[in-house]
Amino acid sequence: MSIISLSQAPFEFFGDIYLWKEVFEKNSERTPNVSDYVSDLLTCSINSVEIGVHNAHFAFRSTSFTSPGFCYVCNKYTGDIMETYMDSFIGKYAHYGWIHCKECKPFVIKNKIKRELNLGVLPLSTYEDISEEKFTFLFKNRDKLEYITSANFSLGFKDAILIHYRKKILTASLYWFLDRNNSEGNAEIPFSNLIFHNRKYFGYNYYNAVNSILKKSQYFHNTSWRNKWIEKFKEEYIKANSWEEYSKISARKNIPKDINFIVLNYLGYFNFKDYDID
Repeated sequence: MSIISLSQAPFEFFGDIYLWKEVFEKNSERTPNVSDYVSDLLTCSINSVEIGVHNAHFAFRSTSFTSPGFCYVCNKYTGDIMETYMDSFIGKYAHYGWIHCKECKPFVIKNKIKRELNLGVLPLSTYEDISEEKFTFLFKNRDKLEYITSANFSLGFKDAILIHYRKKILTASLYWFLDRNNSEGNAEIPFSNLIFHNRKYFGYNYYNAVNSILKKSQYFHNTSWRNKWIEKFKEEYIKANSWEEYSKISARKNIPKDINFIVLNYLGYFNFKDYDID
């Protein structure tokens, strides 16, 4: 960690013009003028912003064990302490964020925005309202495929809508509890699996996800962020809709279910492939 403190320079004291004058004369061995005061005032403003932004980056931490009344951005004790958290699992449930004073909040918000724009997970605020919905999906349990009909987004356990770190595809993280046999489970699946089996929520066009999920984010106006997530949703809708058409053909041609599952596993539409083909 590298927190920077303002050095003992004359521009630090411009709030007390007599003290500023005294420090300036001591350091410069001459009497200051108005130009010197304005120059130091501007230098102080620029340095304060740069140092605040820098410190906010390194002040990001677990807020579980911190010193009461201490701002980790300006590195000072103050009675006016606030907490700001990431809009993600690590923020809301793991309590990672910033402990800061009111004056340092703009630097924290700037760093929060920078971090969240580059995350590979969607903000929690974009899908928390459907976290209690019961979803259906096709689950691959070893070599057996079964339908889970009462799954929820895995809020409280991990981020639920994310880009898979290795496969680089849009992924849903789900968990479920089955009363009939007291079993529970969790899984990460391609989002196309969720779309295909839950048209009530996701429809047939990626605009449904854009309107019901992405537009809830404060970052939707950011072109780079918006395009990244729209492209990921488009890819999954194409997979889900392609399998919809294949299913119609399969029903007409009486293709056995076992064959369909082999094809589905090969494509990796509903479950991550057991192997990758170049």
